[in-house]
Amino acid sequence: LKKAKDWSLTAKEQEYDEQKLYDIWNGEVLDRENAITYRSLFHKEDFSQQNIEPNPEKYKLYSIDEFKSLPPLEWRVDDLFPKNGIGAIFGASGSTKSYLALDLALSVATKDSWFDFPITENCDVVYICLEGLSGFTRRIEGWVRQHGKKNTEKFRLIKDDLNMGSKEDVENLLASLHKSSFKNGLIFIDTWTQSSPGVDENSVKDVTPIL
Repeated sequence: LKKAKDWSLTAKEQEYDEQKLYDIWNGEVLDRENAITYRSLFHKEDFSQQNIEPNPEKYKLYSIDEFKSLPPLEWRVDDLFPKNGIGAIFGASGSTKSYLALDLALSVATKDSWFDFPITENCDVVYICLEGLSGFTRRIEGWVRQHGKKNTEKFRLIKDDLNMGSKEDVENLLASLHKSSFKNGLIFIDTWTQSSPGVDENSVKDVTPIL
């Protein structure tokens, strides 16, 4: 707002009206023919006055050979799920996405493969269950019986509500993971909709801050 005010004071064609500036800034007045947008203010800013010291080391230029020599992508589940990064299971409602996610989560924690995909290394897994909790215990018990797995200490569940758009919730989640010595593991959030209330999943503007 200060930059907008300073820039407005340079106007020569008409007197500066502070109340009008506040009205426009707060969205109470909109003159579409003579509108001044945030983008125009940004471009009007004189960056030469900011004394920015260029850093020639910020961006590294790689040759093709150098680029090819970079470390390859590491997989948690070979050729399917990366060791570091974000993945998603998506599909129509009722298409058993949660069953598939739970099977993958328990497999990463206890098995050496998932379907025909090798699991490179078992790791800590935290599954955040935000819906269908009443039947979730039976699903896990059925999976353990089916696969004969008793060594499930790497698998943990969270049943508390989580809003990924809330800084407080995210900070509390990180603190809980740190307290439990969770490190270099896999976190499942089921479902996206329940963990991001009010977010339009088809809007880049809404989704980007969550990611």
